[in-house]
Amino acid sequence: MPETPARKNSIVDVCCRDSSGVQFLVEMQINWPEDFYQRVLFNASKAYVNQLGKGRTYKMLQPVYSLNFVNGNSHPGLTEWYHPYRIVHQYHSDLVIEGLHIVFAGMDKYRKLNVKGNTKRDLWMRYFTELTENTRKPAEDLLADPEVGKAIELLEAINYSEEERYLYDRYWDAVSIEATLRDAGIQEGLAEGMEKGIQQGIQQERHQIVLKMLDKGLPPSFVAEMTGMTEEEVINY
Repeated sequence: MPETPARKNSIVDVCCRDSSGVQFLVEMQINWPEDFYQRVLFNASKAYVNQLGKGRTYKMLQPVYSLNFVNGNSHPGLTEWYHPYRIVHQYHSDLVIEGLHIVFAGMDKYRKLNVKGNTKRDLWMRYFTELTENTRKPAEDLLADPEVGKAIELLEAINYSEEERYLYDRYWDAVSIEATLRDAGIQEGLAEGMEKGIQQGIQQERHQIVLKMLDKGLPPSFVAEMTGMTEEEVINY
């Protein structure tokens, strides 16, 4: 939030920070407003400046990457879909002031080019442009990439039906109950027979939920990812 009500606030769709403190700002824009350049520059600059708290030196500043996916007429008159910006010398482009990296990715232009590349950049653009509500089976090369494959699995989880989401939540409820009993030491205070009965009930509950997930046609790799099991364990169910 702004420090005072009169100051302009910075709001982005996603703000991430990696282990070294580098910030990544992600925007999804369905059109190309006239002030979009200025808004992106403002948000990235503010994120860069706000790193420097009291007592911190300038050398502590980490880069800020602003990644902007635009589904509209971005960069009119240009045919390229990928537009990276940095602070460079006006006459010597090899001289760069590091700190701000701003990228505009035109999804509409990428679609029209019908690129089927397999670089990391292409795979992510294909993730954003190929997958729709009508997609039943994503391309194999998208699933084969670890990061993009993980994103596809999470997307499938978000799109669960109410029944599938109920099964998913029930599974993790059973896991939580088991962990709570173990961590709280309740098991030690229960009679041995009751303890075994509780554990067997929890295990049976988890077992039934996994079977229902598989009956719904969810792939074993996805069920394994969502339940914390190995794919081999799921297959052996």
